[in-house]
Amino acid sequence: MIEQQLKRSIRIPEGHHLVHLDSEPDPERATTYEAENFQLVDGEGNLIARFNAWAMEDSFFGYFEYDADGELIDRKTVGLYSEG
Repeated sequence: MIEQQLKRSIRIPEGHHLVHLDSEPDPERATTYEAENFQLVDGEGNLIARFNAWAMEDSFFGYFEYDADGELIDRKTVGLYSEG
């Protein structure tokens, strides 16, 4: 779900794609949300941006976007509404 929401929320230029980064959850840190990390890379594999995306069940989704140097360049939080 997180990857699909991120793809809906950002512009991915033609020839670029998201790469999911595996991360180990910290067992000492209890959270009420799921988080995943991604990189946007160009067709040659060059890092364009990094994303830390998260979701709280079916209620909220958000992300932080960092440039290739690790500087925060955007952030977004949106409310999700379950259908049905």
